[in-house]
Amino acid sequence: VWNRDANRLSRDELVRRRGDVLQAVFVFRTPAPGEYKATIKPRQDEVLRAMERWGLVGAGSNFRYPAAAGERADEGLPAEIPEGVGCGVAVKGPMEQPVPEIDLTVGGVDKGQALQRFFRHEKVKAYLNMGEDQEIDPEVHVAVFGDTRNDEPMFGPMGGSRAGLRVVMPHSKDETLRVLSNIEAEVSDVLYVLSAARRAARR
Repeated sequence: VWNRDANRLSRDELVRRRGDVLQAVFVFRTPAPGEYKATIKPRQDEVLRAMERWGLVGAGSNFRYPAAAGERADEGLPAEIPEGVGCGVAVKGPMEQPVPEIDLTVGGVDKGQALQRFFRHEKVKAYLNMGEDQEIDPEVHVAVFGDTRNDEPMFGPMGGSRAGLRVVMPHSKDETLRVLSNIEAEVSDVLYVLSAARRAARR
């Protein structure tokens, strides 16, 4: 597990350091009520078309992240990169919520995959007082919360099973999340119920 801080980069700096960038987020101004489809969405579509013209994304993309070829194993990255990781750029968007944005990530990398790696990390299992032979079972031990498209991978299968509690937030307009979820609620309400149940179980 590596700690990463968000940094604001100029276009030239972003291009120069492209081999080190794991995610780029294009954030658009927050529209007035009812304005998104008329002004912001067309701008997002224009940005995506420009990416396709320049070969960054789409069928004509030949972008390849250096780690896909194992070129950075000496920097602490895994020696064996899972198939598909680092091949191309994954685009999540255009998204309207929670703010208008387009997310670019390394191909094959998403929140669902990151969560699976988190489950397997020895420090996480140690924190949960789990033995080496024990595994985190998503159906029993995991709750996920989401409101937009880049949350969808967490709601799908992870290592053959899905999170037992899949919460879509009431304000979400993502229809896929609504299909994959098994409850609609505010995060605070769910955490309150879970905490109350845990306190009751300890009495």
